[in-house]
Amino acid sequence: MVLISSIVGGLLVGALTSFLVLMLSLIPGLGGLSHAALPIFYAATLLSGMIIVAKTTHP
Repeated sequence: MVLISSIVGGLLVGALTSFLVLMLSLIPGLGGLSHAALPIFYAATLLSGMIIVAKTTHP
């Protein structure tokens, strides 16, 4: 269950941060920010997945 929750949670957090970056790229002058959406998605997904695993597993 921990694996499933970390994957789903990671994907949701990654999608949300990618969406926010793409919304920020609509602001005039920040158009180049749209190229960073995919790397930010990957980074946010991995980091939040690891945080979810660390918080849900009990030693």
